[in-house]
Amino acid sequence: MDVALQRDRLTQAEAERRAGQVSAVSYDLHLDLEAGSKTYRGDCTIRFAFAGEEPTFLDFTGSVIERLSINGIDREPRWHDNRLALQPEWLDQANEVRVVYENTYDHSGEGFHQFIDPEDDAEYLYTQFEPFAAHRMFPCFDQPDLKATYAVAITAPAAWVVLSASRIVGEESEADGRVRRVYEQTAPFSTYLLSVVAGPYESVVAEHRGIPLGLYCRASFVEHLDADELFSFTTAGIDFFADFFGHPYPFTKYDQIFVPEFNWGGMENVANVTYSDRYLFRDPPTETQRLGRAEVFLHELAHQWFGDLVTMRWWNDVWLNESFATYMAYLGLERATEFSDGWQDFQADMKLWAMEEDQLPTTHRVADDIPSTDETFLNFDGITYGKGASALKQLVAAVGEDVFRAGVQSYFERFAFGNATLSDLLTAVAEGSGTDLHAWSNAWLEAPSLDTLAVRWEASGGMIDSMELVRTGPPGDDTVRPHMVDVAVVRDRGGMVAIESHRLSVEEGPVPVEGVVGSPTPLLVYPNHNDHTYAKVTLDPSSLQFAETRLEEITDPLLRQQLWTSLWQMVRDQQFSSLDYLKLVESKLLNEANTHIIKIITGTATSAIHRYVPEPDRVAESSRFVATAIQASHLAPPGDPRVHWVRALVRVAETPQDLAQSAALIDDPPDGLAIDQDMRWALAIRFTASGMEAAERRAAGEAQRDESDRGKRSLVTIETAVPEPDAKERAWGRIHGDGYGSLQLDRAAMAGFNWPNQADLLAPFVEPFFTGLAEVFDTREHEAAGAYFRSFYPTYRVDEEALRLARTTLAAVEGPPPLVRLLTEAIDRLERAISVRAFAAG
Repeated sequence: MDVALQRDRLTQAEAERRAGQVSAVSYDLHLDLEAGSKTYRGDCTIRFAFAGEEPTFLDFTGSVIERLSINGIDREPRWHDNRLALQPEWLDQANEVRVVYENTYDHSGEGFHQFIDPEDDAEYLYTQFEPFAAHRMFPCFDQPDLKATYAVAITAPAAWVVLSASRIVGEESEADGRVRRVYEQTAPFSTYLLSVVAGPYESVVAEHRGIPLGLYCRASFVEHLDADELFSFTTAGIDFFADFFGHPYPFTKYDQIFVPEFNWGGMENVANVTYSDRYLFRDPPTETQRLGRAEVFLHELAHQWFGDLVTMRWWNDVWLNESFATYMAYLGLERATEFSDGWQDFQADMKLWAMEEDQLPTTHRVADDIPSTDETFLNFDGITYGKGASALKQLVAAVGEDVFRAGVQSYFERFAFGNATLSDLLTAVAEGSGTDLHAWSNAWLEAPSLDTLAVRWEASGGMIDSMELVRTGPPGDDTVRPHMVDVAVVRDRGGMVAIESHRLSVEEGPVPVEGVVGSPTPLLVYPNHNDHTYAKVTLDPSSLQFAETRLEEITDPLLRQQLWTSLWQMVRDQQFSSLDYLKLVESKLLNEANTHIIKIITGTATSAIHRYVPEPDRVAESSRFVATAIQASHLAPPGDPRVHWVRALVRVAETPQDLAQSAALIDDPPDGLAIDQDMRWALAIRFTASGMEAAERRAAGEAQRDESDRGKRSLVTIETAVPEPDAKERAWGRIHGDGYGSLQLDRAAMAGFNWPNQADLLAPFVEPFFTGLAEVFDTREHEAAGAYFRSFYPTYRVDEEALRLARTTLAAVEGPPPLVRLLTEAIDRLERAISVRAFAAG
């Protein structure tokens, strides 16, 4: 909704200056919560030491300040641009500032979020503060290096569950029937890690090694709370991380709460982790869904050490949180859970995400400059999560896990409950390795972009004459990145494919592959076997021919997946036709049984159909894929493989014939195929967008089947997907007016707006989208502005006119940084799509 917005922003320079003035911070915070209210009250006392003669400030976004008292003297608030001024003449060396205030709940998934469950009208509250939103609930010094202790008390309805960062140590009934809950004072941690969760949540509790554990969700979800599995990940992770880090779990309890309308997957609040409730599976999950949830659980648990116990000093080192939590989560999956194939999921999800973003003009260093909190929002991306974790995987391969582990243990011993920097970590690990890791850091963490690896070889008389590994950087990039890799040499032995692996390191020049000269010529050579390093791979002509004809004969599932993803990279780089890639999917993927491979390659195939296939061929290729997917729903191994095929099917079905065939499959599935409600809703939405005669009847049937908030969101999407001018005008007007009540409902509405088969109908909205972007980013919060851009951007238009509009808009934009970045990336993706289509068209 378009409202005047005071932009919340803190610069690194301001944070450094304030950290030089302020120390020894503690908060006493009392919150007053009433059921059904649009507002809440707060009473916060901040104690801190002050040094210096310049003014400082508290960060605070509130509705009303009723009282400001500084060192016992009431003051008139000087409160502008979300900053509450603290004049030096008001302050002593030791200070006590009290702020009594009233505030309004948020509905954007940031700050203090309020949600009403449509199934039972129950009210649920939770906070989300990272990176810069704690001051939306209480006045504070909202920066990571001013760690503090927190003494929290919350008055709320007696029937509610009320959780925060520590255990309840006292309860007192109020005259109005509510209860005041008092929580033990916490250990020191950063403001963005404090949290409050309140409402009639259902719970399951347990204990592990003296640590109280809790799982919580709203009442309408409790039947889906599979506590045994969730506790098994949690307890295995606590034991694994405590042993690996040489430091016990650092807080006094560990609660995990599934919350509605959550913008992220999970958030590592100290001892009070929140997750999107999409991780409570309302339909039987696939193994990859279960693995994905386990990874998120372990990721947030690892943060209790990396991020919460030891926190980066400023957001330029956010990778110290996210890269380590990602790497350790996948290591934990392999070592402590049933998911021993976790690294295959890492290659498919994290690495591909990182590599795609690392080839954009907006790529950045893992350890990057973050001049303000505005830029922090931009760097929660594939570089920080996927590339950073990949760099750590490469570091462990280079120095050895024992050395890495000893360095990490030293790091926690030195900086527990404090702040640290990249240099601090490198010093700790380098002490055990005897290696100057600053040079490694310069190449991997402090330089953007990625290399390409290839193997050049020659043969005569059926024998290898030479073979060398070649590293190539992107044009204009002279960074020398060291790679420790295994080169797979694949040969035919008695009709069977056999793999030899050769370990070597490459930096600047080509490196000979030892021990292969004079041996029989290979079928395939792959320079990143076992996926130790982070680089694109270009296949030599013989290896490409093998991949096109005999890929399925590779018995190593990770290597087979790497071949598929390398082919995808070659499509994106105009080295392999998107049409040939889809033919390969049709001929080879149909016989695949590995669910990781089916999931990722059906995903890349649908992406190719949407963006990379020449427009004259797009609908025909979509229909060919639908036919293949229907075939796979009967021929693929029962269970998860068939589910992944059908999920891809409903993403691309477009013609009336394809939609009718899809409906027949979903309405009457064969044995071995489980149809879930998300598939049903996806099909109902596509029926509507394509103007199918039975669209209204199908939507009504699904609404009767699913009365949850998911169903409500899906109906909003259907409402905006209707292929009529009035429907589009209503949706456009409402999104640019008062909206649909919450950011998640706005997202649902915007998700139904753009469709390739509605291009003519949508034409009047394309130019207004571009011309209105500056105002949208000036008047909406970060999450809302980003959601608007990603939803309304006309990705269905792969043409020069759309490119001209985007370029013209970018040339006229003077900020803010998120809009500049999103436009720059959209232009690059569109330029790539145009080039890939032209390459495929010949």
